[in-house]
Amino acid sequence: MEQQPLLKTKDLTVGFQVGTRKLIAVDRMNLTIEKGEVMCLLGETGCGKSVFGSSILKLLPNNAFVHGSIFFEGTDIVPLSDEKFRGLRGTGIAAVPQSPATSLNPLKRVGKQVDEMYRLHVKNDKEEARENTIELFRELGLPRLPELADNFPFELSGGMKQRVLVAMGTAAYPKFLIVDEPTKGLDWVRKREVVERIGHLQKQHQSAMLLITHDFTVAEALADF
Repeated sequence: MEQQPLLKTKDLTVGFQVGTRKLIAVDRMNLTIEKGEVMCLLGETGCGKSVFGSSILKLLPNNAFVHGSIFFEGTDIVPLSDEKFRGLRGTGIAAVPQSPATSLNPLKRVGKQVDEMYRLHVKNDKEEARENTIELFRELGLPRLPELADNFPFELSGGMKQRVLVAMGTAAYPKFLIVDEPTKGLDWVRKREVVERIGHLQKQHQSAMLLITHDFTVAEALADF
């Protein structure tokens, strides 16, 4: 029997109802991502890349509409209820958002924010979650461990905060990871560090990845094609 792809879209169209108008952001997209594969979605800002990623995560605003299919391990997730899809989040499908400023809680220590992802999706064990967090931080090259886990976001550099977001997205070791503009706003040195660490983590855990970026150098470094 032929092995089915991890993720496949069929004639996927995503748009928004704005008053009496329908604005199309993604038009009949068809793609296939195999297990362990890194695919890059490359394009200029505003072309619909992040909308496509959000449609897979079912995180679109209320005025959005979706036509077509998104198959994850053979199941069309478009018609799934939020309750049923919740079971796929974390260990099945996860994301690394593009902005630490809006994605990290400024009032909560960074280690605890990563711990919570493990406890929510894998096992509600405080000590085990912290061990997992420290190991992820170590794989991502974060310094001053384990003390850094008790820092607040404002105490970290931009590159460090971006790596914390990567740790949050991968804390439950998902089969499929959506990484949206992972180096946005970083200088070249920090950009290279983040790219190298994401690539290392992806190979280490053999997660499939959809990389969303407008940066050709990031795409060249991480994508399989």
